[in-house]
Amino acid sequence: MPTARELYASLDDAEKSCIQRQQLKATRPLASWRQTIDRLAAFDAVGDAERDTARKWLTAAWVFLGAAVVFGVFATNAHGRGPKVIAAVVGGVAVVAVLVCWVRHHRLASIDVPDGLRNFVGPLFVMLSEDLDPQRPVTLDIDLNRSRASHREGGARKVPIPAGVKAGFFSAGITKIIEHHRQIPCFHLEGDLADGSHMVVDVKDYERVRTVHKKNARGKHKSKTKTKTQRVIEAQLTVANKSYALSKNTPKGDSTGAKVKAGEKRSTVRAKKAVVVNADRVHDTDAILRTLAGLFQRAQPVGTGASTNLRGAAS
Repeated sequence: MPTARELYASLDDAEKSCIQRQQLKATRPLASWRQTIDRLAAFDAVGDAERDTARKWLTAAWVFLGAAVVFGVFATNAHGRGPKVIAAVVGGVAVVAVLVCWVRHHRLASIDVPDGLRNFVGPLFVMLSEDLDPQRPVTLDIDLNRSRASHREGGARKVPIPAGVKAGFFSAGITKIIEHHRQIPCFHLEGDLADGSHMVVDVKDYERVRTVHKKNARGKHKSKTKTKTQRVIEAQLTVANKSYALSKNTPKGDSTGAKVKAGEKRSTVRAKKAVVVNADRVHDTDAILRTLAGLFQRAQPVGTGASTNLRGAAS
């Protein structure tokens, strides 16, 4: 089985650039995208296993170094040169072991691919690509690392303190509440479907970061920060009127609020859905697929031959 370094060496320059920038952003044929995502996912699976092993070895090396230091303290108080020489040798070996393990772990960490590629981008793209036209280019713009993603951040502002909890001169309570908002782009896909329709999917996270400053009864000031994330999914489907008939009636159970705009030759249906995202559901694809299914519920094929995988998921 090839190692992570061997797999990394086999990647092309564009794939290595994706790892370094932790971003997928280009317009390519569908087959090229599938190959890139599959190769990066396979590399990440091997890399994660090796990083976990390297982390365990680094922890063991630090424990060994600590034991060597304790042994060296006792050896300095022992009689004769023997214990001191042994302590020096053991200490040197422990230092070398820590350095070797740290270098290996650092090298593997420098080429890490965020788990979002395998847990979020991969499954979502596989589902969507089953309906995309393999002969047409597909535009992808994905930030794999949310903490490093380019985002728009609003200025900080003070939030009014709820009545009855404001701190007085000698009393405990909340002194001030500061919050700011930021917008993080997560996923953008645009391409033509095999039946000639055009699909656009745009996913953005809107974070509210709120810091509450408190004063306790002893006059000490403390602060606590909480982040609430709302994911906004916007999807658009443009179809040919000769192939599809768009229904303006809301299907039962559809909460996307899809809107239909009819044209002479082509019509468009747009849907927008907001969901609260917890820390353990950052890579959840269900809401995105449900939003897309709501689009296809509105588009009823005229005759036969116009069908999609997502339409089957919607029914």
